[in-house]
Amino acid sequence: MDQFSLKNSFCSVILAALMLTTSGCIYLAIGGVGVVGGYAISPDTVEGNVGGNTFADVWAAAVETVSIMGVIEEKNDISGVLIAKVQNAHVTVTISEAIADNVKLRVKARRGMMPKIKLAQDIYTKIVQRSHP
Repeated sequence: MDQFSLKNSFCSVILAALMLTTSGCIYLAIGGVGVVGGYAISPDTVEGNVGGNTFADVWAAAVETVSIMGVIEEKNDISGVLIAKVQNAHVTVTISEAIADNVKLRVKARRGMMPKIKLAQDIYTKIVQRSHP
């Protein structure tokens, strides 16, 4: 009996890993706290909805967070795009209004041709935490 359940568990893990690696897009939960939730929508981009905040709150948190972590190269609060250099990586933060009391936050990080998902996750998490008092 123990051998059979061990074999089933091993097969389940292998099947799950195979499904994640062969799918076109890997969705990866980020955070763990209810407020700090996002998804890796590509190898270099993290996206999620920030509930209970206005566009202005999230924009201010993004500008403050990114300016602490690196150097802002361009920012446009009308279009909601912030471009910066953080840890030698090119970072693009995009903020847009979603539905009522929801703001969509997207963080993309690349160093040359290499995606930097951990950096994108870190920036995303810090912006969300800073936007909530």
